[in-house]
Amino acid sequence: MSLTHILIAICTAMVLYRLLELIRSPRRPAKWAVLIGMIGLTLSLAAGLPGILPLGLAALYLVQHLLILGALIAFEAFFWLSVYPAGNPRPSLVRYFGPIIGFTVAMTIAWVVTEVVEAPDFSDVQYQDQPWATATVLAYSGGLVAAFLTMSQLAWRYSRTADKPWLRRGLATLTVGSWIALAYGVHHFAYILVLAQGYNPYHQARVELYPILAAVLLILVGLSLPAFGPGLSAVIQWIRHAQAWWTLRPLWMAFTEPMPHIRLPRPLPLWDMEGAVRRRVVEIWDGRSQVRSYMRPEVAARALEIGRERGLTEGDLAAFVDAVAWRDALDRHSRGETPDRTDVVIAPEAGDTLPASVAWLKRVARLMKRPSALPS
Repeated sequence: MSLTHILIAICTAMVLYRLLELIRSPRRPAKWAVLIGMIGLTLSLAAGLPGILPLGLAALYLVQHLLILGALIAFEAFFWLSVYPAGNPRPSLVRYFGPIIGFTVAMTIAWVVTEVVEAPDFSDVQYQDQPWATATVLAYSGGLVAAFLTMSQLAWRYSRTADKPWLRRGLATLTVGSWIALAYGVHHFAYILVLAQGYNPYHQARVELYPILAAVLLILVGLSLPAFGPGLSAVIQWIRHAQAWWTLRPLWMAFTEPMPHIRLPRPLPLWDMEGAVRRRVVEIWDGRSQVRSYMRPEVAARALEIGRERGLTEGDLAAFVDAVAWRDALDRHSRGETPDRTDVVIAPEAGDTLPASVAWLKRVARLMKRPSALPS
């Protein structure tokens, strides 16, 4: 499988996703523009595969490059509709779309003339002797420069005002890709001018191949991030919750093994890892409430002294005291001792939100997991 096949597969997946998105919410002109642009880009890549279009090399050149410029016009329309919403002042259509449309028309006219007058081989254009073929390539390069100059400016501007994190990241990535593509277009334009003067300073493909591949990849990623980024965030969040769930296991077992009745019934499904962490936190707090009458303030006070002797400060010191005091209470409970009092409550330093509670309990859990860290 070639790189072209991979890019076609990525573009096709994005086209299908955008299409499904528009079926659910069809009244989104900006998203229609993105869909049209992605279709044009996909078709331009597919047209270059052997046997896809029964066209000669010259006709295939025109079709591919018209599809690319048409896709860029659609992407410009996306920014025009997004950055300047309906009801707000918008820049002139002629000023906004005029350059790329002008270069597209110029490329088409130059191609028609060169076919009639020169009949060039577009895989090996003789730039010194075929001025109309040269004009065709220069017009295409000019269209790239015009499109990516506009797209990079608006993508950067939009990325600073977008309210969704993944939209901002996608636009920032798209901006970088557009800058690289802009540099490619400027270089290509200048290189063709140099060739037309009879000079060939270096191998063109060696200089342009990797930048244009990087630009295409970044642009595709930038267009994809707003759609797939939230799912990626959900996966990352699931992994974080799974890590928290596992880290809390020693502390959770310390309470649930001697008191299995505090375990809530009906385990949650695997995909609801946030709920599983919340349940584990609730069960730990419930276990603490079950044995808090076994708490001895003098043990907590001694743990505080030991912690200070060890150089512990702030949160680590509080977690150390908590671990020592509750381990002592659990030991007394497991030995069947009679609680000394029923009104002792030493409040932990945990916050009142799930992330704060998890962060606090993870500190305590690490100490409970390493008995050597606690005084005997």
